[in-house]
Amino acid sequence: METAKSNIQSPDKVTCSNAEKWDEWKSYTIKQIGRSAVRMDPFPHLYIRNIFHRDCYAALMKYWPAIEKFDGQQIAAGGRPMDCPVPDLRLILLAQDAGLVSEDPEAKEFWENFSEFLNGPELSKAFVELTLPQIVNGRSDLPGSVSITPYATLEWDLDGFKVTPHLDSERYLLTCIFYTPEDFSINHLGTALLSPKPHLYERTPNLDHDFITDYWDWDDFDEVARPAFIPNTVCVLIISPKTYHALPPIVNSNGGRRNILLNVYQDFKAPFISLRERCPEKYGQITDDGST
Repeated sequence: METAKSNIQSPDKVTCSNAEKWDEWKSYTIKQIGRSAVRMDPFPHLYIRNIFHRDCYAALMKYWPAIEKFDGQQIAAGGRPMDCPVPDLRLILLAQDAGLVSEDPEAKEFWENFSEFLNGPELSKAFVELTLPQIVNGRSDLPGSVSITPYATLEWDLDGFKVTPHLDSERYLLTCIFYTPEDFSINHLGTALLSPKPHLYERTPNLDHDFITDYWDWDDFDEVARPAFIPNTVCVLIISPKTYHALPPIVNSNGGRRNILLNVYQDFKAPFISLRERCPEKYGQITDDGST
């Protein structure tokens, strides 16, 4: 598979020592992925602890944008209706926009570099190379050669938000959910991994073979696993017609559920609109010298 180049450009003002730091942080994450194993129950997926270097994760916590910098899903999508229940309780900020809304110079510098890593080719390539056998074995719809496109968003789910059982779009190869809580107090808020109950197969014979992108009832599925929502962890769903999952209602979250979602596309279509396009009078466009 060919890897698409990121649209995010490296900042010109990164010092040599800062560049070395980021090289170390990125190398650490790539090694963490490479030494991981695919879990097969109830479908192929990854669950990796300490995915980011501890200093990188500490910076991520320090510079996480304030909640007022996020928009509801429908606003971030330019007003397009969203299919999931209570969409306005999920707040969105594109990773590529996190630097734009950061007023502190150190925070801006962090997000410029971190977004480049999330949306760049190296991270997605590492995930795809590890999971390629499961991707190929689980999909009959893919062409012989595809280009992959990463797309990263920061998500902030508020109490009351939920996503009922569903499949992600066939346009994805992988859905990577980086859990980014500040502590271990909300470990019950992990993504639920599901298996259809027998009666659903009777009603829908092609359930395991077709991408049926409806939202289903909770009582149609058994919850097989719920990878704990703990700091500095990633849960990676290898997308196929069997990758049913859900987010049970957010309750007792003590401020919400924060994560970074990295979708790795094989057929890219941006679900959200950058602040530069939605608010050009405030954020403008990137010029050749990197200014706005």
